[in-house]
Amino acid sequence: MKLTMHIGLHKTGTTALQNACRDGSAMLADAGVHYSTAGFSTMGTAQHLALSGSLRGSAPLQESTDVLLRMRDENPDAGTMLVSSEDLSTFFGLPAFESKARALLGWNAENFDDPEYFCVIRDELSLIRSIVIQTVEGEGFPRDGRQFVKQLAENLLGKCERIASTVGPALRVVQYEKIPRDTYSSSLLSVMLGKELVVGERQANVTANKDILRTIFGSNLRRFFMNTLDAGHPYANEVNVAWSEMMNDLHMETGRKARLLDAFTEWLDRTIEEQVAFQDEARSLTRIFEGSLVDIPAPPAAGQQQDAV
Repeated sequence: MKLTMHIGLHKTGTTALQNACRDGSAMLADAGVHYSTAGFSTMGTAQHLALSGSLRGSAPLQESTDVLLRMRDENPDAGTMLVSSEDLSTFFGLPAFESKARALLGWNAENFDDPEYFCVIRDELSLIRSIVIQTVEGEGFPRDGRQFVKQLAENLLGKCERIASTVGPALRVVQYEKIPRDTYSSSLLSVMLGKELVVGERQANVTANKDILRTIFGSNLRRFFMNTLDAGHPYANEVNVAWSEMMNDLHMETGRKARLLDAFTEWLDRTIEEQVAFQDEARSLTRIFEGSLVDIPAPPAAGQQQDAV
């Protein structure tokens, strides 16, 4: 049996793909592809968290290999087993995780035919923007905003460098921007599995620009903005003015809200660019993965519009 693992990255449409695989598992089985849906996901998600979770901490490698064996035993006649968990790429850079990941790569090579590992990357600026918003919203305000942005970027680039060096020749990297939005899951599956497949396209759980005012104007992000900016920064006053307008007019018309959001998005992008030297091509994601990039074929069919999760 061939093994194909989809390992992330986070914020590249992973949930949309996993939902499509779960919902279309019978269709995939008809095509000779097994996507386990029995007991290996938690919290209602469609990703294989049991596998990625067993690679962390002090659990023995056998806990991870047992998960894969149980998944394989669900459909031993399948030609390919597809596994998906973005958490498989999250902990690169941690020595204990990498050591176990290397051992798992070796075990996979001995127990499956031609294992391949697919990673989707995204434009660095938009990816860092998503990570900043998600992290601050979920974990609260960092004391040093500038250092916070720098550290997120360094973690991302360093993690990707470790993925490239650890996984090596078996790694396949797809650029998110090149995948058609309306056939995202079908197009990505066709690349990963080497055959034209059409699955039901699931709307990704992405928050559209017009709907994220509450997140953008949340107190954590406002404090982050103000701590990151010097008092004399040209955007500092804009932050306070926009915040005051939002608080004083909670029912302001939609167009005004959209314009304020656009101003904040522009501000956040500029702040990230000021703190992170993405212009250093030697450490861009496409340069890090340049030997592993794969092309996207023409889309197999039309579906519903979707975007990154």
